[in-house]
Amino acid sequence: QQGRKRWWLYPPCGPLSRRAYETVALRPAWQLSAEVNALPLEVRPLELHQEAGQGVFVPALWWHATLDCGPTLGIGSQYNMADLDLRECYREHPDSGFVLYHMACELHKTEEERAMKFFEEAIDREPFNFYFCTNQLLFYLNMVFHPRLTMSVVERTLSKARSSLDSRRRMLVLRFAVPTICNFAEWHAPHDRLLKYSARAVSLAWDALMELACPMLPGGAEFRLSRELPCLAELRYTAVCSQCDERRIGKAGEPGSIRAHRFLCERCTEVRARATCGCCGQSGGEGQIGHPGTEFASQWYCARCWGSWKSACRAGPKSVQAAPAQPPTVPSAFVQPSGAAAQAATALVPQPTSAPPPPPQSTPPQSAIALAAAGTAVAEAWTVLAAPAVPVVQAAN
Repeated sequence: QQGRKRWWLYPPCGPLSRRAYETVALRPAWQLSAEVNALPLEVRPLELHQEAGQGVFVPALWWHATLDCGPTLGIGSQYNMADLDLRECYREHPDSGFVLYHMACELHKTEEERAMKFFEEAIDREPFNFYFCTNQLLFYLNMVFHPRLTMSVVERTLSKARSSLDSRRRMLVLRFAVPTICNFAEWHAPHDRLLKYSARAVSLAWDALMELACPMLPGGAEFRLSRELPCLAELRYTAVCSQCDERRIGKAGEPGSIRAHRFLCERCTEVRARATCGCCGQSGGEGQIGHPGTEFASQWYCARCWGSWKSACRAGPKSVQAAPAQPPTVPSAFVQPSGAAAQAATALVPQPTSAPPPPPQSTPPQSAIALAAAGTAVAEAWTVLAAPAVPVVQAAN
């Protein structure tokens, strides 16, 4: 025989203060010892240690929690509610949430008003007991009460779950509550005067689900790459776009494509579909959208403009590196070549002390994008800039 178990017990009325209830109701057993020790002595639960070979008898309706202190094997059994006289239990323990809940279940088909009262009292005694809450919602739905009353239960249940539960426990509650809410919406949708309640219920359930799901979908903070994704082709939600890096409504990339694990907002998706070059205005044909995370991320560029821009940028830094670091004859002036080079150089030439343009993968110069179609002229401008002897004019004031 080996093993050791800790027990915490409250009488049928439950914790003896609201603070004690909130402390122990949702607390994992391994955290109970520290939390209980922080409570005033008069509201702490009874505590005992069960050693190997010992048995513990827990009276009916008593609250209890246990924690195994090391490897432990135990054998136990529970009361069957059918073996108890509920009305006698209610006379003895009218302040037990468990008894109040079962009284509501016992009376819900014969005494609806009393059943409603018992449900409310049970949930008032144990506000974090979502088993009570979800079954109250089912009771209201089956009794075909006015949808306004049922909606108040829906709103209270979802709001309470959102404010008091972590994401894992909220999902457990929603697994029970959402199918009931969908039934409620389906039953009232065919009636014009009741349609607003269906719409409101579906909206609340959708918001509750998406608040939990969005962080785990493409674009979410907790998204992880996986071999297979659920079908997300028609699911639109709000997340951070992998292209423009802004939080907008959109959807995941096309299933089976290289963008299947990426979230694209509706604006960037439309830009890709329209395929209108942001430089020359050409529509259709091959091309690509700007680099993600840059100011050009939401613009489409045709293959000709993109290729010309890349050629110009690749030629530019090499030419500038070949030129003198700081010509002594150009203190603060602008180069003014002629012809096509003049147009490109006017837009592109920096001050003599400026650094070379950044590589195209980071933040390309706006002027280079604007002159992408005139790649030859841009390259000629860089050639002029790199020449050792250049005509100089004083910069205008």
